[in-house]
Amino acid sequence: MLLIIAYAILYSDEMKGAVDMDDSQKLDFILANMVTRDDLANMATKDDLADMENGLLKEFHTVRVWNRSMMDMIDLQNRLTRVEAKIC
Repeated sequence: MLLIIAYAILYSDEMKGAVDMDDSQKLDFILANMVTRDDLANMATKDDLADMENGLLKEFHTVRVWNRSMMDMIDLQNRLTRVEAKIC
């Protein structure tokens, strides 16, 4: 991954004008403009957090629907119990 970024920076428009740079200067330029592993980890963490948040929202919705269904079933059971009590 880092090699791809380094390659992209090396052959970017900024580097095309820097033909007179020696290899060490080019390497310094690449390292100064490269995304660090920490940056990549932070980006991944933000995406993971967003995915987790979406997953939790979906799970919360599922639980809420399930709870509503359970409450409806309990309400129906209570109604049936009352009807049975009236019949008997």
